[in-house]
Amino acid sequence: MFARVVEPGSTPPTQIHRVGQVYRIWPGAAPIDEPVEVALPIPPGIEDVRRVHVYRAGPSYWTCEGGERRGDRMVISTQRFGAYAMMEDDKPPEIDRVVVGGENGVTSNRPRVCARITDIGSGLADITVTCGGQWLLMEHDPEQGTVEWIRDE
Repeated sequence: MFARVVEPGSTPPTQIHRVGQVYRIWPGAAPIDEPVEVALPIPPGIEDVRRVHVYRAGPSYWTCEGGERRGDRMVISTQRFGAYAMMEDDKPPEIDRVVVGGENGVTSNRPRVCARITDIGSGLADITVTCGGQWLLMEHDPEQGTVEWIRDE
């Protein structure tokens, strides 16, 4: 296994803030039977390390691989080589297209409630929705990028 620093232009663009270097670990096509740990140095000047995660470059986008802070390193366990970088998820999720009711509007005391939710960073750890101080059980569909109130009548 070998690693080297590569130019950011040789990896996909990102919409979140990359911190530190991009490291390519190769040979990229090598089969790995057991997970290996990859430890990247945490660069100085990061305000909140809890928002920093390790990302792996794909053909056209980056995927969050997570990470655990150990001293001055961010460590992941992986069975894939490739290009890795740390990025700071400093953008909150966005909620839009909130729909209450169906095609005919609100027709009951328990209307359908759904919204589109997107997060370009490390993803959503938790979704909590309340209405009038009452917690609503929501179903999250990450593939569709939606949350919908599950009517428990």
